[in-house]
Amino acid sequence: VALFGAPGCFTWRGNVLSKNAGTTRAAETAIDDDDFVRFHKNGLMGVAVTSGKFFDDQVYYVSGAPHAGSDDSMASSYRTGRVFFFHKDTHTGHRFVPDKHKTLYGQEFGAGFGYSLAKVNANGDNHLDLLVGAPFYDGGRTGRGGAVYLYLSRDNLAKFHEVNSVIIIGRQLESQFGLSMTSLGDLNMDGYDDFAIGAPYEE
Repeated sequence: VALFGAPGCFTWRGNVLSKNAGTTRAAETAIDDDDFVRFHKNGLMGVAVTSGKFFDDQVYYVSGAPHAGSDDSMASSYRTGRVFFFHKDTHTGHRFVPDKHKTLYGQEFGAGFGYSLAKVNANGDNHLDLLVGAPFYDGGRTGRGGAVYLYLSRDNLAKFHEVNSVIIIGRQLESQFGLSMTSLGDLNMDGYDDFAIGAPYEE
């Protein structure tokens, strides 16, 4: 299955599409004309996508929406970013059933939470963990630029929790640490996946 995003759809609400490799069938979409209003205008869903068995044997399709959030500029959730989870309906075969209870929420306006995503087995427990980039995080302009959130999975976990997360903060203000990242596998053979994080404006 090929998974890709289309963040400009539906007035930049965005979309996620999937297509079975080697077929001529049309791509399946996460949202359509009937339900796009449930998502935030200008939320940019689809800027980053990934998939994996994060919680059980079911595959989840994951998409970042770094500008999603409340439209009320006075609300604490104003444009803080979201990460959405979808799963396949075993009865209809539809690949994009939203699982609202698994949604991850950014904490800071304009941080770009969900701008990049990567899956890793960071703690060597054979459960996939999730990296979420927030390259415009500044921590109140404390001299730090960008952040990556590592959400750890474990046995019998139904969703990711902040209590099981680690935040990695960039060293230099406006370095955009977390703009891109990727899993590298277990490079040094210590049982833990390694990963690389880009910070394009760090000197």
